[in-house]
Amino acid sequence: MADNIRKALEVRLATLAPAISTAYENTEFEPVSGVAYQRANMLYATPDNQTLGCQRRRELGIFQVSLCYPSASGNAAAQARADLTIEHFKRGLTLSNGGINVLITATPSKTTYGVSGDRYIVVVSINYSADVYG
Repeated sequence: MADNIRKALEVRLATLAPAISTAYENTEFEPVSGVAYQRANMLYATPDNQTLGCQRRRELGIFQVSLCYPSASGNAAAQARADLTIEHFKRGLTLSNGGINVLITATPSKTTYGVSGDRYIVVVSINYSADVYG
């Protein structure tokens, strides 16, 4: 179930154009110096059990996309990519994978993380929920 949620979100991210390289959790990735990339992470929250005795639960969390751009080159490109990512994951969008529907529950937000090493980083946080039965 968690893999289906992750896959639905990652597949949607992969369709964002123009494409940039993506570092997925726990996979090998070697950034290219001077080239922008994005990092995708799942931040899980406590499931919402809306009723006792029911086999339904609502999985909640944040799909976090960290946009990593070369430092000392201004913030315009990273901020523009953040805005594009926000638009790509509009509130109300429903994604599906493996019989699980994933709903984007709020307009995504962006935060400037700042400079880390040779990268200027802007983080886009995408809130989601998915009802799971069984």
